[in-house]
Amino acid sequence: MTHVQRYINSVLQHGVAATVREFTAGTQCPCMISRDAAVPTYSADWHRRNPAAEACNGTGMIGETTVETAIKTIPMDAQAIGNLIKQGGSFTEIGNIDAGDYLLYGALKTSTGALFNFESLGDKNVITLLGKTYAIKETMLVPVGGTVVSMVLVKRVS
Repeated sequence: MTHVQRYINSVLQHGVAATVREFTAGTQCPCMISRDAAVPTYSADWHRRNPAAEACNGTGMIGETTVETAIKTIPMDAQAIGNLIKQGGSFTEIGNIDAGDYLLYGALKTSTGALFNFESLGDKNVITLLGKTYAIKETMLVPVGGTVVSMVLVKRVS
């Protein structure tokens, strides 16, 4: 059995279920540029005057989508390993690590069993884990026996 197969088996057996929520930006709503293109701001009045237009619900964006991916991951208490993270130099400018923050050591998509890559996630995306919501703070890649496993430091937001 290869290192990767052992890692995958470990995540399948001992991993914790989580949900990754990825937000993709849409386009700027016309209400945002209806008053001043240099400083766009939301205009409820524009929506009242244009009832057939797609509603941005006050966000200023239309056509935003959300994709949820079910994963299994191995969470580690980030505060407990915080000094090692900072000394390792792999994470830069991570700031304070607070109680309740986690380092997620890799992940598998539960639908396919394939490795999930945290690298594409930005700070707008969130992960729900153990009943709490976490924001992505920093990501990194770690080599594991001929492949690369993605890790992420997450901060609790709710």
